[in-house]
Amino acid sequence: MEYTVQNLSDNLETEIYSDRSFKTISFTNIDPMSLPVNIDLYVKDITGTILFYILRNTQVPSGTALELSETEINYLNVHRILYIKSYTITGEITIIIKR
Repeated sequence: MEYTVQNLSDNLETEIYSDRSFKTISFTNIDPMSLPVNIDLYVKDITGTILFYILRNTQVPSGTALELSETEINYLNVHRILYIKSYTITGEITIIIKR
């Protein structure tokens, strides 16, 4: 099994690097202030238009992880890109993609 790890350390919009073939994507809250982190997970097209949200204002409590499987995220299209945005000052999230 292969893993890709990516960190989100602020509340900016961040592209999730994925070749669109994965078993699971996990979002782990590593906020140093032990605060919950709210996230949006969404898909944009190549022009930057948001097509749809997978998660919207979803809270990930401190020290926990939210895991989604490939059946829960289906956006397989070469012209679509997966993004995450947090709504917390530090917004520290580790993203783990398992292939």
